[in-house]
Amino acid sequence: MAPPPAPLTTINCGITLTLNVHTEATPSQPIPSHVETTFNLTTSQWTPPTLHASPYLQIHGLSPALNYGMQAFEGLKATRHSNNTITLFRPTFHHRRLTHSAATIALPSPPLDTFLEALNLLIRSNAQLLGPASSSAILYIRPLLIPTSPHLSLTPVPETVTLAIYAHAATTYLGVRPIPACISTTYDRAAPLGTGHAKVGGNYASGILPAQAAMKRGFPMQLFLDARTRTEIEEFGSSGFVGVMPDGTVVVPQSRQVIDSVTSDTLQKLAEEVLGWKVEKRRVGVEELKSFKEVLAVGTAVSILPISSITNEETGEKFVYCENDEAGPAAKKLNEAIGEAIRGVGEDRFGWRYEVMFPDEVEVKVDADAVTAKDGIEVKVEELQEVDAVL
Repeated sequence: MAPPPAPLTTINCGITLTLNVHTEATPSQPIPSHVETTFNLTTSQWTPPTLHASPYLQIHGLSPALNYGMQAFEGLKATRHSNNTITLFRPTFHHRRLTHSAATIALPSPPLDTFLEALNLLIRSNAQLLGPASSSAILYIRPLLIPTSPHLSLTPVPETVTLAIYAHAATTYLGVRPIPACISTTYDRAAPLGTGHAKVGGNYASGILPAQAAMKRGFPMQLFLDARTRTEIEEFGSSGFVGVMPDGTVVVPQSRQVIDSVTSDTLQKLAEEVLGWKVEKRRVGVEELKSFKEVLAVGTAVSILPISSITNEETGEKFVYCENDEAGPAAKKLNEAIGEAIRGVGEDRFGWRYEVMFPDEVEVKVDADAVTAKDGIEVKVEELQEVDAVL
């Protein structure tokens, strides 16, 4: 096996990256290649993953993905380590969740071996865009599962379904200052018997308008309560909810409407089995907001983001968790633990890190426009001005 290609020497990994996506390649912003594999209803088979230089997909205008929001997606990350390896973090968990989301909206999902093969191909072709191990650089990876053939009927399954996997050079939000949140009082994220437990597009599109309105009022994050009684905490608009009690107990909401968060699951295992803290996953009443010493928003993009305060604009109540814009001790300790788990510090006791292989000779199928990243391309990043709701 060959070592991974070194990162481009001009990558600036010292600044937090905005998650705006560039649509045209420039000398300073190369566009990563992406990978596709397609399911055909006639053969009931997935095609071998192929590499594509263009970021655009071939999709019929009457696809149910465009007409009915029939789509599932994921978000995971790859990191470079000090021993000159590149690993994906918990890809089997992400595959299991993608399979669950796909089944929720009656889509086929690729088998694990096809999913991992596609991820390997993606990372191998974009490895130079991943910064050095000494930085907080990541490749943020977005698998997108959509029907691409025309299909106006709601049943049965469309003729073709494509899994397209994209890479985006980024850095984690570690170190971002705590931000304020508000309780959503005019909008429900998910219905009690709806699809809130799945990572599907329709769950997020309807939340954009209230998120924009909250941002204008000074709240980059919204906290959603259960739609039936509005008495129980569910999750933030783009992240999971974690509360920390004064005695150090970590509290995570348990609800059918809440997505099974990879980061939250990781945090719970680290807190309980590595740090020795007590963890409770249970129903959490909104009245408990006043009891928490710290509140965290957790997710693949944000990692662990401290919440400075939560405001109920209807009642005027405000619960403050961070003084002087500084993260609390639990947030710092959990950030350190999860950072070490992701970046290969110490033993991989849970088997979470999946190493990407770089064979000396690899035969891959590439579309006609495929290109290879060249040394010397400058990849610039911009300082984060506000928290982007990346899922």
